[in-house]
Amino acid sequence: MVKPVSWLKGKSSLPATKSSKSLNSLDETNSLRKALEVMDMIMADDLVNANAILTESGSESSFLALGSGVMSFIEATLGFEADIIKDATDKLRKAEQSATKDRMRAQKAHYNSSSFMPGTEYYLVSAEAHLMGAVVLFLSESAIASVKSFYKLRRAYQILAEIYNSNLGEGAELQKLPTITTEESDEKHEDKDNDEDDDDEELENSMEALDLKLSKDQEFEKQDGDVSAMKQLPPPEPVQKFKPFGYATGSAYSHNSVDEYIQSGVNLCFGILQLVISMIPPALGRILSIIGFRGDRDTSIQMLWEATSSDNIHGALALLTLLMYYTGPTQVCDIEVEGAGMFPRERLMAALVHTRGRYPKSALWLLQEARLQGMSGELEKSLTTLNTPMKIQMRQVEALVEFERAMCYLDMHQFESAAKSFLHLMTLNTWSHALYHYVAGCCYVELYRAEIRSPDGNAAKTAAYKARADKHLQMAPTLIGKRRIIGKAMPLELYLQRKVLKWKAAMPVKESGKDKTAPSIVDYVGTSPVNEIIYFWNGYKRMPKEALHKSLVELNYYYTGKPGTVSPSTLPSRTSEHFVQSAARLPMLTDPADYGVKFMLESIVLRNLGHVQEGLNILQAEVMHIDRNMVKGKEEWVPPSAIYERAVFEWFLKGNDGKADTIEWLEKAAHYPHDYELSTRIGVRIQTGLEQLKSS
Repeated sequence: MVKPVSWLKGKSSLPATKSSKSLNSLDETNSLRKALEVMDMIMADDLVNANAILTESGSESSFLALGSGVMSFIEATLGFEADIIKDATDKLRKAEQSATKDRMRAQKAHYNSSSFMPGTEYYLVSAEAHLMGAVVLFLSESAIASVKSFYKLRRAYQILAEIYNSNLGEGAELQKLPTITTEESDEKHEDKDNDEDDDDEELENSMEALDLKLSKDQEFEKQDGDVSAMKQLPPPEPVQKFKPFGYATGSAYSHNSVDEYIQSGVNLCFGILQLVISMIPPALGRILSIIGFRGDRDTSIQMLWEATSSDNIHGALALLTLLMYYTGPTQVCDIEVEGAGMFPRERLMAALVHTRGRYPKSALWLLQEARLQGMSGELEKSLTTLNTPMKIQMRQVEALVEFERAMCYLDMHQFESAAKSFLHLMTLNTWSHALYHYVAGCCYVELYRAEIRSPDGNAAKTAAYKARADKHLQMAPTLIGKRRIIGKAMPLELYLQRKVLKWKAAMPVKESGKDKTAPSIVDYVGTSPVNEIIYFWNGYKRMPKEALHKSLVELNYYYTGKPGTVSPSTLPSRTSEHFVQSAARLPMLTDPADYGVKFMLESIVLRNLGHVQEGLNILQAEVMHIDRNMVKGKEEWVPPSAIYERAVFEWFLKGNDGKADTIEWLEKAAHYPHDYELSTRIGVRIQTGLEQLKSS
């Protein structure tokens, strides 16, 4: 069990106030101590004791209400399960309402437990509840709820900006944060007590704030959450640089427990807000107008690092956010600029070692260590870390550990272990069973092909792998739609559905009375689909060389019958005898949608092997001429992805000398005129690359 935070053990030095009947200094300090202890236990994966404290407290404290909301929030964001998302939404709404009442009482009675304005600590609780509430609403399957999440982001920003600006101090050389005009309806929303009325009022206020006209019969749902339905809104405020909260009175956090809670909380929340908004792709610029401000990535990183210096939940969440950022968006971007958002491995590892010391039995932090190792190309070491025996209470964390393990196996081409891990995930969460079946099926396709190519291939194994591949690929589309985002099917599920339908369409129709053996979809799968999955998670960037060589062999399955001859210097082309024979049986191989995938992925593998010019030559000759009309309804992601990859090649070959051209290619990719599947995944790479280059 996590020990209570040391600076909260002692008695409060604050004098009693006239408001002691409603807000008692000792009671509130004790409630904050308990809430922080609960949240520390959540970070330590000690849910049993965390729940025990919440159950035994019997308090109506805003802090404890927030603690309960944080527990459900973390479970919701880690697991994406509908019932937990609803529970988190309800608890966070309760925390909002409680904090609003306590803040009003504190202001009326001039009650002050910190060096900040009366009620500031409760105002921060409200901001945190709004921010977490926005995230869980976005995770819900309702388009209306997802749009309401932007309203909550607006409100969180309004509160945080007010706290920040009102505590700058006289003569502080800091810019005030741009404010968003607070609608009268926003204030009314803060004072609502009745849950049912609050639901209706929140919907009305959200739509008013977004300048949307929607009927109560969910007319918006019919539009599938299309933000183009919104009227033109004023442009968002420009980016303004500002320093982490607390600099006005010195950068060191106060020893007052409530002061530290406020300072670290403001830095954490503003850091997360700025970071999330800064990564919104240009195509979703209208959302920036809804929220009302632009994010600044450099500022957000600075504020998050400042928050990590606090040994409380805010410090832990700030580090977790930084780790997720550096092992997420920055990891998927192939353009790295010296001094511009470079991966601070040593600093992250030092902070992680400290945090793991605080939570030695938590698998959540073990997972972060494994991710850092994987990002550095130490996949074997990452797997060793992930396989460390550990009792995990939070099922959602166990699922994340299993997913990371599955991806490590996938990137190392240990396909049998990868398939088992992906299928095991179905027992741990309800996220996308369709995707788990699909990836497992793709793994078995590669195992089947390896047996076919091997001179020592085992007939029993070959048949078994083929049967499993067929089973899981056929099963995947039947499970689509269980999870939705903003009222729509998940992009990855739409992608896999299209792939399976494409392969089925290539299968011959079985004629009755003839061969009773039904054709298998496995024989009509095109260029290595498992390597497409690896690409979408940018696995090539962390692969060791031997794994990259295996990818070259897999990508050339239809191009040569001698895998031992495949090397960067001896790659077969579309004129090879083996390819001509393969295409005669499977005509779709001559389609730009298929060979475009093969050659683009091949060029990326070559680049990661150090054969940059050779990779560019293949991309230019075989892929760059492919436009949307040539792949419409098929692999529409190839042309915009090729433009992005062309930018990466420019940077790899010329560095700063090619900076202008690299930016030009990235801008072209960012403003690709057509939507395409998985555009968000590619868009994050594009946006991150532009951010890095423009800030250098």
